[in-house]
Amino acid sequence: MRASTPHARIRDTYFDLVRAFPLRPIRSEPEFNRATAVLTQLAKSKPEDQMDSGERDYLETLALMVQRFEQKRRNTALSKTTPLDRLKFLMDETGMNVNAIGRVIGSQPNASLILHGKRAMSKAQILKLARHFDLSPALFME
Repeated sequence: MRASTPHARIRDTYFDLVRAFPLRPIRSEPEFNRATAVLTQLAKSKPEDQMDSGERDYLETLALMVQRFEQKRRNTALSKTTPLDRLKFLMDETGMNVNAIGRVIGSQPNASLILHGKRAMSKAQILKLARHFDLSPALFME
């Protein structure tokens, strides 16, 4: 029998969510996809200010786990590619196109040449891209 105190109800809400989808490290794409679906469903169920503390704690913890997996995936993708592939990955991740990169580096024609592999990135362009994406310039160097 469950206790009827507000504290017990909050604990029950949290543990009900944990039983439905346990909070464990995310290690694969299928786990990530399921976690993202659960996170989205919970976030859309009601405004956060109407959630009890158990729901908010679960939501926050699951969001951190999803974020951690995304960061690991991003780091892996960035470490195994060429500088041009990294730039294209970052563009795709952030929804940028050639015009947006042109604005970052100061020249749309040069951005187009770089993205088509016809021109290498200059040191100045590398620094601008690194600042824009908040990454080490080394990621854009070979």
